[in-house]
Amino acid sequence: MNITLPLGGMPQIVQAGLSLHGHLRKQQFLMHDVWGLHAYFYSGKLRFEGEEFTISSRMASLTPPNTPLEWEFPDHAPHYYVHFKTSRPCDPYLPSEPFEYPIRVMSGPFERFETVVRSMELIDQTHKREPLKARVALWNLLLNLNEAGTQKEVLSSTLPSSVQIVVSYINQNYSDPLVVEELANHAGVSHNYLITLFKRHFGLTISAYIRRKRCQEAEFLLRHSSLAIRSIAQAVGIPDINHFNKTIRKELGAAPSKIRESYKHKNLDVRTLL
Repeated sequence: MNITLPLGGMPQIVQAGLSLHGHLRKQQFLMHDVWGLHAYFYSGKLRFEGEEFTISSRMASLTPPNTPLEWEFPDHAPHYYVHFKTSRPCDPYLPSEPFEYPIRVMSGPFERFETVVRSMELIDQTHKREPLKARVALWNLLLNLNEAGTQKEVLSSTLPSSVQIVVSYINQNYSDPLVVEELANHAGVSHNYLITLFKRHFGLTISAYIRRKRCQEAEFLLRHSSLAIRSIAQAVGIPDINHFNKTIRKELGAAPSKIRESYKHKNLDVRTLL
């Protein structure tokens, strides 16, 4: 589903930041005259105008103004957001009517999600003290959102269908508790047979595969977001902070804080973000 967004003029930012939801499993919102752009680190649901959209980590959504919205959250649901208004073209060479640009309601998962995250962080950091810079960054992000590099989930055709089903499910739901028996039921095979298939094709147990996926996502968030380490632990499905620290050290060879310190955000020209 696409939304037609007027982008002939630079958008005006109303609010921007990092929000944490999950204390309520469902919340309804109505944003008067304000569009919403969200970048997600969790799995959930978005509903409006009789449609339901599936949210997963590394995705972004665009929501229209004056429309009742409902989100369904997991227990820990961090996302970046920008609330903005559209404006008329200021260039005399552009047509006086708004330039209508179609953007998907749900975009992603993005292969280069760090680009989206860094843009959202730049907007958050500059929209009050350098509003023009933030507006240009948002304009640029919106114009390029459809082409920002949608991640294609390519699973080897040599994998049995049951393994493909489970891998796809893990990739979409790693932030939630995952039980091997339930994964086997989801794929329609026995618990022992699924374990055998994973060892044959990946050389890993199912639990080890899940742990590796969670650590990969944690490393991404440590390097490319300003989320607190405790929030990252929640977002990747390892909510116990001590267990998270031990797991990251074992899998990635360094403590989460050291991984974050090794990758410092640089001052970026907005033109390099997309």
